[in-house]
Amino acid sequence: MVQGYNVLPMMPLTSFTLFSILSLGNARATLINLTIDDTNSSHWTFIGPDWNAVTPEAPCTKCALTPNPALVYNTTWHDGTLLSGIFTFEGSAVYIYGIDPPTKWATNISFEMNSITSSHFRDGGSQYIYDSLFFSVSNLDSNGPHILKQQLDEQHPSNSLPVQSLRVPNTTERPLGVAAIIGVTTAIGGLVVLFIFLMALIFLCLRRTWVLEFFEPDGHRARPGPIEPYRIQLHPNAEKLWSTSSAHRPGG
Repeated sequence: MVQGYNVLPMMPLTSFTLFSILSLGNARATLINLTIDDTNSSHWTFIGPDWNAVTPEAPCTKCALTPNPALVYNTTWHDGTLLSGIFTFEGSAVYIYGIDPPTKWATNISFEMNSITSSHFRDGGSQYIYDSLFFSVSNLDSNGPHILKQQLDEQHPSNSLPVQSLRVPNTTERPLGVAAIIGVTTAIGGLVVLFIFLMALIFLCLRRTWVLEFFEPDGHRARPGPIEPYRIQLHPNAEKLWSTSSAHRPGG
């Protein structure tokens, strides 16, 4: 069986390809998927001396399984017989995908993590089956480290087992080949609250400015400015006419 991990892993019989996808986060976080390839020794440990790391630069000429490298994530995988491996990660979910090999190399692979056990066996017929889901678990504690153990179980007298490659994809990227997924969180709720607070503060400042422009400091309505006295245009002879009029008043 060919297996590799792509948030899900995939594996061939004598070879094993994996990569992992991790998801971290909470209700106010955005999940960010990471892809961890099987060549990343910080997360992947292959136990046993007979594992063969297959890459474009170091092909395995003695391996029975030959999956299409173009369909395997990062074109890398591990090939071995009756061997085991450990994948360590931090995240809220993990999905393992693999590559199921043709029938004559069909192999069983077992997984164990946090008292959860599962096994995968699939007859691929005459073809390799890529992106086959081998193992998944969600609702994990995103703050604590997790250890996922895998074991290739003997199914045929040849004792040859799957190939694995692991990876953790980024955001919307869909992994090819085999992988496990680890999610990473980015809090955005706080930014939304901060934006609303700043907008409210700006509005209150503008409102206070408008009020101060319209009212005096004592709170009363601002009084209009001084009124210019009304000027009457008198007739040029008004003074003479007034004197004449006064001279003819009774008792004058």
